[in-house]
Amino acid sequence: AVLRVRLARRPGYWLLRFSGPEAFLTALAFLSWGIPAEDFAGRAGMGLAILLVNAANAIAVADSLPKVACLTLVDWYRTLGIACVAAILVAQLAAKVALDGALGLPPPLSPPAAARVDALGLLAAAALWVACNAAFGARFLARGRPARGKPVVKGRGKGIRAASLP
Repeated sequence: AVLRVRLARRPGYWLLRFSGPEAFLTALAFLSWGIPAEDFAGRAGMGLAILLVNAANAIAVADSLPKVACLTLVDWYRTLGIACVAAILVAQLAAKVALDGALGLPPPLSPPAAARVDALGLLAAAALWVACNAAFGARFLARGRPARGKPVVKGRGKGIRAASLP
């Protein structure tokens, strides 16, 4: 008698349950650039709120993830998402410093120059986010491909042995 078992990965579950909310929260952080640069408190409040929601989401889904001793792809994606939101906050702080000359730095820049600093911060944070998502997508798709050969478990007599499992 031969026992055959077909094994398959279902990447849609991971995308919808873990990576989707993380990408959505990070994308929401970019909306803080819609708040005027003069209102740094509003921008920072939005970014910090997103970081707190991200932390609460990480705690909420922690029980759904398998317990492993190393960082998984989902862990790396969450960490990079948090780093991206932090980079957004730093870029907005740089725009505020350029506008007001705060923190003991030289006199403020002109409003057009401060607007350029703000736009450069947006471009840098967006480039970081796109690069993180591209790297995650490439790794995720590479892991989600079906294995070559037939993923079959064959059993004969007393023992069961795995044949050509990925």
